[in-house]
Amino acid sequence: MNTASRTVLALALSLSLGAVSLGCAHAPPAFSASDLASNKEATLKKYVDVDNEDVFKKMGSKVYIGQFQVEYISSSAAAASSYSSSSGNSTSVGVTYNLKDVDASMFQALTDGLYQGFVADLKSRGVDTVSIDELKGKDQYQKLMTKSEVNGSEQPSRLQAEQSAKALVFAPTGMPVLYTNFNPRLTVASIFGGISGDQPENFIANLSDEMKVPVVAVQMIVGFAQLKASGSNGNSSVGATFRFSIAPKQTVMQVVLADNMSIDSSKKRSGVKWNKGAKVWLKEPIFSDKGFDKSVTDATATSTKVVEGVANAFSALAALSTGNGSHSSSTKMYDLHADPAAYKTLADQNLGYTRTMFMFMVDKNK
Repeated sequence: MNTASRTVLALALSLSLGAVSLGCAHAPPAFSASDLASNKEATLKKYVDVDNEDVFKKMGSKVYIGQFQVEYISSSAAAASSYSSSSGNSTSVGVTYNLKDVDASMFQALTDGLYQGFVADLKSRGVDTVSIDELKGKDQYQKLMTKSEVNGSEQPSRLQAEQSAKALVFAPTGMPVLYTNFNPRLTVASIFGGISGDQPENFIANLSDEMKVPVVAVQMIVGFAQLKASGSNGNSSVGATFRFSIAPKQTVMQVVLADNMSIDSSKKRSGVKWNKGAKVWLKEPIFSDKGFDKSVTDATATSTKVVEGVANAFSALAALSTGNGSHSSSTKMYDLHADPAAYKTLADQNLGYTRTMFMFMVDKNK
């Protein structure tokens, strides 16, 4: 698909007619690497923010990267519903888009490369990192690895507060995937795990305390579709724009000093006081206007249909009808087939831009 045709697919149900429709949406501008080079301060102000920045001044000359993971969104879904009080009609729609044709080895290579870039960036600033080989010999690290998810396992994305999404979660080779414990949530598992002393947080805190070095945690989220659901007066729709993106808010880098670990060996409880650490995060999404998608497949029906360009979507996908005084609903699923080489190029570039901005913020505050 070319850039012009990669606009919006929308599934809509109205009082009289529901159909897959095509429309154009106002899209935020793509990230500009030239702006970052020529107008760094303005670009940083627009895209990133920082809390507790004084912590950067106390990082010292060595850190322990306790958590490092990248979510590659593999499935995005949205739903909408609406009721008309005047007619009594109601509609509801649900749409899911799945990313296809990008394999796990590519995600792992991207994650390894990003990690190595962070390590090199820190070293160039006089900050060494505890190596994975050094960690492997420590008992607390062995325990930490037993809590790891399988690298590349599909998990509910941290974007759940904004859209329903699943992601393939990767850590660098040899490091743990600690899905539930990055800036941990108050769940039954984390609460009782903390009491038992068997949570990853405990092992990370103990390692930091043992080595007397700060903990660094990095998380990034890579997206491929931006969904918008709406419903009004009996009309419901879900639209999708296909653009490569780095998601804001949950794309973060944190640094917590060793003295901000809570260690209580008598109760076997410990943890990382994330709220005491420095935090740099992406506050605006990074978008690219370069294409990475080849085709969209309607995966709803048993017999798969291929839409070779979004311009064909209206005629290629079946319309859905509703009647007066009735409720109409539809659930659709589409597979977006990516060009792996194009996806990799965009991931390398845009993860790199994010890493560079995070490091610029460290520089500003050290």
